[in-house]
Amino acid sequence: MRQNQNFSLPLALCLSLSSLCLSSCVDREYRLRFWEKCRIAGEQAFRKKHYRYAHLMALEAVCQAEGFGESDFRLGVSLCDLGDAEKALGKAKKAESAYKRSMKVLESALEQAKLDAEKDKSQVGKGTEKQWTLSLLNEDLANSLAHLADLYAMQANYAESAGYFKKAAYTYEGILRADKWHVDDNPLAQRLVQSLIGAAQVYLAMNDLESAEQAYAAALQYAASSSSPEFVLQELKKADIEILKKEGKGDSVGKLLADEEWAISSSRGMRAFLKADYIQAELYFRNAYLAAEKSIFSERRMLRSYFNLAAVFSKQGKVLELERVCQSALAFMRLHPQSGFSADYDQILSTEAMLYMNMGKVEALKAPLLEQLQYRVKYYGANSLQVCETLALLAQTQLKLADRTTAEKNAFLVYRIIKNRYMSNKRAGAAMQDLAQVLSDLKHLPEAEEMFLQSMNVQLKRMNPHDARIVGAKTSIFIFYRQHGERSKAMKIAKEVSSLVKTAPAEQRIAAFPYLVLMLSYCCSADWFEEGALVAQAGQSILRHELGEKNLDSNASFNWKKDILILEKHFACKF
Repeated sequence: MRQNQNFSLPLALCLSLSSLCLSSCVDREYRLRFWEKCRIAGEQAFRKKHYRYAHLMALEAVCQAEGFGESDFRLGVSLCDLGDAEKALGKAKKAESAYKRSMKVLESALEQAKLDAEKDKSQVGKGTEKQWTLSLLNEDLANSLAHLADLYAMQANYAESAGYFKKAAYTYEGILRADKWHVDDNPLAQRLVQSLIGAAQVYLAMNDLESAEQAYAAALQYAASSSSPEFVLQELKKADIEILKKEGKGDSVGKLLADEEWAISSSRGMRAFLKADYIQAELYFRNAYLAAEKSIFSERRMLRSYFNLAAVFSKQGKVLELERVCQSALAFMRLHPQSGFSADYDQILSTEAMLYMNMGKVEALKAPLLEQLQYRVKYYGANSLQVCETLALLAQTQLKLADRTTAEKNAFLVYRIIKNRYMSNKRAGAAMQDLAQVLSDLKHLPEAEEMFLQSMNVQLKRMNPHDARIVGAKTSIFIFYRQHGERSKAMKIAKEVSSLVKTAPAEQRIAAFPYLVLMLSYCCSADWFEEGALVAQAGQSILRHELGEKNLDSNASFNWKKDILILEKHFACKF
């Protein structure tokens, strides 16, 4: 893109002339496309700080939008863009005029939209569409209000600025409530936070401490609910603490300081956890848990504390402590059903399920999976990939508990959802693998084979073909063929794995070796010696060139040597 100073006068004149021509002789559709192009070009130029070019594009967009009428939202948003460009160029009076005209246009558009919404309430589907239009118009109006408030703050016109920041915040908040969305689902929450921060800073400049503290407190709550980065929360807490101290509100300061303690302890605990110093990590996480109970964001902090403790107990193998913390998290969520979705709680349920799975406690495994299923249906939707992941594991569990009918029903429900929605989704690999296994156990072999192969194909699309995880996926398919006597197909997989490993880089060959140990074991247990020979040759090459005996896991070493001896006895030769 050309720099501002290189923008030629003839091009500017051409743009102005084009607008005259368009306004008189081109149809509405062409005008709309030209308006869109001007607005996009202006936004891109503004982001790159090419303000003169952004200003020219905004002027052209306004000119085109005027052709749609004085109550059209396109004119309102174009005028707001023009105000931004005028403000950036230091033309405060013109910016103020553009913002005020923008608000007038958008308010008029809102009034018309409300009338249309009332008329269309009786028509099926129309009401929802009109409500969505109202939401967008309110968002555009809130943006103009916030931008004008910022202009007044720059001019030290604090009384006007505070009023417009409050109106902007109120409008953003109204959209969030009307849409019935959780704040963390809506990007408008960030704009709401910024408007509240702007209001707080203006109140401070006016020495209105009470209003400033109220605005900061509201900004903090919305920032926490919208999962704002910790550094944003830190800045807000610091500003709020300073005001609270001046006002002598010790209780509120204590809650904020407790949150600071939580953040420090959690950060130190995570550093220790990543260094595998689990004893130290547990001490920090326990301290963070105590601070979370007193924090101003107690609900949010408690769930993260439960998650951190569950992770460290899992690493330490402290089964009873892990079970207790998972049950505490469940009880906490039932006491706070209004807290909305928590990724931490979802992960706690996964951790608990994995614990029981590894321990072979099948009956206990069902409870966290059922809880997670309800949770994911509520927040992700019944046909979501997350629900498929949980339901596939639940079907496996039900089959192990001899509830074949329910397991089959759930397995085919997942199968239909994946077939209809997620066959090419790169995140669907794990769900496909789990589903394939349960379909295999249920003896629905064509569907199981389809899922195994599709899981591998999805991985191939996004991975290097020599990645060891591809060997892992092929190993699962090989075991499936071995279990169901599909020897010719198994031989094909063995050849593919052997070829892949031979040409793979050293680090991927090392990572692939455990899969070869598993494949060889299945080969020897079925007297599939030809397939085993291919696997053995690939594995022996890795042992000689990359691994060596000293780096070999004891279990892998024992199984590999045992199976190699079987092959050597059969073929009467050394591998």
